[in-house]
Amino acid sequence: MPCLPRKIARPWSRYCLIEELEKVVESGFEADEMQAGRRRFLQQLEVGRANDEQLAGQLANNRYLDRDIYHQARFEQAIEGLTLDELNAAVRRHFDPSRISYALAGDFDDDE
Repeated sequence: MPCLPRKIARPWSRYCLIEELEKVVESGFEADEMQAGRRRFLQQLEVGRANDEQLAGQLANNRYLDRDIYHQARFEQAIEGLTLDELNAAVRRHFDPSRISYALAGDFDDDE
């Protein structure tokens, strides 16, 4: 079966998920994928700081983890400085699609 995004909720989609994850581990991300992902991730962090509840939670977590106020800035600088080769090496080193646990739930109608 083809791995079509609109059919991701079907039970056989787990094979599509594993197939895509294996591709990333084997071939790595492309430069444009990394740039887009990095931009979205950093924007998400910025938007989170604009939300009082999320900001308070982040500050509380940092205090609990004994991190100073500059920890987040250093983290974001590290993300900005990450190279494509470093990202792909980390994915290959730490990511094993065969060890992922997943579950699909719902009413899967074969007529759709």
